[in-house]
Amino acid sequence: MLAFNVARTKGFIEKQGVDLEVIDFGSGSKGVQAFVGGDVDLVAATFEHAIRLRSKGINVKSVASMSKAPGVVLAVTKAFAPNYKSVRDLVGKNVGVSAPGSATHSFLNLFLAKSGIKPDQVGVIGIGNTAGALAAIRTGSEIQAIVNYDPVITMLEQSGDVTAAIDLRDAAATREALGTDFTFLNLLAHDTYINKNPKAVQAVVSGLVEALRWIPTATPEEVRAAVPEQFWKENPGLYLESIKKNLTGLSPDGRITQAEAEGVYKVLLTEDPQIDPKKVDFAATFDNSFAEKANAK
Repeated sequence: MLAFNVARTKGFIEKQGVDLEVIDFGSGSKGVQAFVGGDVDLVAATFEHAIRLRSKGINVKSVASMSKAPGVVLAVTKAFAPNYKSVRDLVGKNVGVSAPGSATHSFLNLFLAKSGIKPDQVGVIGIGNTAGALAAIRTGSEIQAIVNYDPVITMLEQSGDVTAAIDLRDAAATREALGTDFTFLNLLAHDTYINKNPKAVQAVVSGLVEALRWIPTATPEEVRAAVPEQFWKENPGLYLESIKKNLTGLSPDGRITQAEAEGVYKVLLTEDPQIDPKKVDFAATFDNSFAEKANAK
């Protein structure tokens, strides 16, 4: 969400002539539920949801990519770290994810599958993305590992509460680990909304692309200053460190490639019995026209 927050705070979206009402649902899966139900017009969500929804006949697509790296980290708790040598050591243990069915849950299943472990061999507990995740690790003994993002992971690393075991905060590291091109956080919209409101979609995408192009030219301190203070005022140093660890995972221009779309399916969805690749037109899961126009300015 870094690029989106920067786009809002710097006024990149507002100057395009749109006034956004932003709703924080607490987890990606809840945001997608609201999006499918028609409660919101656009949603910042992982690209896999575009594939999942289109396979169910719900015509949505990505209109911009915000990140090429998932930014997700599998970390083990301080108490469990001495007993952890590989993902196989998670069998019979409990792992905290933001919410069941969320992207963090999908990545946990990916890590397990790569080690030959079935999802039901590991306990999964929804702990949220912020205060709930911190409390679950620091006050409870029922969780041995966590799959989450920054700033939660960096905060837990700095306090010594967890140790990173698999780190996908960098685009190059993600490509090496997953063996494919990848796109992660995207801006999704229903086809009907795009067709009826192309100017509104273009305005939001243009603001996002301006943010994505501005961030690499700024210092980490300038980037932090361009994020709403509510996200970092309690611990400016922590948030700054989180920014530094995730900068190389951002999309440079908001565009998506067919290889990235297919890579997301290959990595996260090939084992999902609910998705028939024959029913998914990967070219229809994204539309680069808005990002292309924004980059032409």
